[in-house]
Amino acid sequence: MPEFLVRKTISGLVPLENIDHEEFSRLPMGKDIRIKATIARSSPQNRWFHKCLAELFKMQELWPTPTLFRNAVKRGIGLFDLYIVNGKEEYEYHSIAFDKMDQADFNDVCNCFVKFVCERVLPHFSEKEVRQILNLLDADQGKLGERIA
Repeated sequence: MPEFLVRKTISGLVPLENIDHEEFSRLPMGKDIRIKATIARSSPQNRWFHKCLAELFKMQELWPTPTLFRNAVKRGIGLFDLYIVNGKEEYEYHSIAFDKMDQADFNDVCNCFVKFVCERVLPHFSEKEVRQILNLLDADQGKLGERIA
């Protein structure tokens, strides 16, 4: 069964965003559906970022697993602490909590993300083209584009 976000309103459960509406519309009409409700923790920015990671992972061949790719991105955009343990580098990766960032911090992270994608993932694309790709992956249909443009 599809997974999507809804908001409780006076008129019932309403899909939160366009992508959620698409998933909601796939449910069969007139059927009883069991729902396990959880409160969504992620902001639209977090959903966008993780969607970008998933799609960009498919476009590259350097990192063999999504986890290695995500960790490389976090290193590339500075979301880690480096420790030397027994002469070896060990990384502790930070959580990405866009909902706790102010606009300036969000812009810095997004600009570093775009730079990483341009240099390491899609080096044959210009920065403008990478930004267009990331905007196309925007689950909010343009609301985030203003934040990363």
